[in-house]
Amino acid sequence: MKATLNRRGLLAMAAVALLLAAWAALSVLNGWPPFARTGAPPRVLLVLDRSGNMAQPLTDGTGTKLQAAVEAIGRVVLPAPAVSSSQLGLREYGGSCAGPNTQLTVPLARNNGDAVRGALTSLRPSGDTTLVAGLQRAISDVAGSGASPAGPIEIVVITGGGDSCQAATTAAGLRAAMDQAGPTVKFRFLGIDVPPAERAALDNLVSAMGASPAFYARTQRDLEEALNKFVLDLQQSVDNGRSAHGPEGDRGRPEAAAPTAGPGSPGSDGTASGSGVTPAPLATPPAPTGISPTPTPIPVPTATPVATQAPTPTVAPTPAPVATPTPPPGPTRAPGSNRPPVLNAIGDQQVSQGQVLEIPFLATDPDGDAVEFTLITRLFPPFCALIRTDPGAAHLRCAPSSTDSGAFVFELTAEDNGTPSLSVSQSFTLRVR
Repeated sequence: MKATLNRRGLLAMAAVALLLAAWAALSVLNGWPPFARTGAPPRVLLVLDRSGNMAQPLTDGTGTKLQAAVEAIGRVVLPAPAVSSSQLGLREYGGSCAGPNTQLTVPLARNNGDAVRGALTSLRPSGDTTLVAGLQRAISDVAGSGASPAGPIEIVVITGGGDSCQAATTAAGLRAAMDQAGPTVKFRFLGIDVPPAERAALDNLVSAMGASPAFYARTQRDLEEALNKFVLDLQQSVDNGRSAHGPEGDRGRPEAAAPTAGPGSPGSDGTASGSGVTPAPLATPPAPTGISPTPTPIPVPTATPVATQAPTPTVAPTPAPVATPTPPPGPTRAPGSNRPPVLNAIGDQQVSQGQVLEIPFLATDPDGDAVEFTLITRLFPPFCALIRTDPGAAHLRCAPSSTDSGAFVFELTAEDNGTPSLSVSQSFTLRVR
């Protein structure tokens, strides 16, 4: 009798084990969450640059930096199921170096997609690039969010440039704050059309913090691919119930680096730093209930010229034709040598309200290299647009309305693609009266 009971008990235990195995198999096949999880849900904090440099147009002329960042987040990050199952928050930075210059717009919480989308649509670019202040407060945000220390923490930083303030907090101070917050804090730096002159300082900051190298996107598509890589890593983290990169985050781990463009992919001209891993093909996950996969139109300032109030705008006198600069004489180019491009003289400019002014830019390269223009200003006026016409030629078109006025200082850089790459710059002031 006792032997029969033991056999029945063993058979019952085997049946239970088979049922549990069948449930686990169905969960994998159907993408259901496992019946048990270990570890806290991930925390994802988006840290977005909304400083004046984000009002600058992308070099491909498709919109401003801020528009590209907001639309990429709306298309790739917010609809992702992995993000929906995580705590999500948004911090913005940009303003006066003396402060206030950063704000936790949406605190970390579950099901925060709609709140983040709404906050993104209200952002307006202005002020200095207060990157370090934003990073310092972001670490405090995740350290004090109240979740279990075992939960992975992803801080995704999207910036249009390096810090423009003499921040009192150093990179070493940020690293110390990261260590105090816990080993699961992981930074991912994504630059959007960052000027080459600002990348070295940004790379030094990222390296000193112990994070993986920054990924530099030149277009919105580049940024979406980098964010898609982040979403895939986060999904793996959610599936595993722990960080996909182990307890040490991505500090110094090459496999956690942001994607580096491979042959034939965007950014393969050397603008991306990373692990050498080609980003996965972009596949926007289906939007969760209540969130549209199509981003809300972003009413941020664009480079489209502002229409004048008069029925027919008065056109300012066309500047005198610019003579093609003659490259300085030099010896025959030796292998491996390079000479900088030659940029035409620009000079200060003036335009009246209601008029249209076009400022021509022309550059030639004595070695026949391709030349690319970069136009930098502290706050790019929304009534101006940089228009590229031919290789080595472009013009700045400005059409101020009756409400626009002030002086705007620009720095134009012409950079060739030689080895090593060389550039030449000029500064000029545009006054609107």
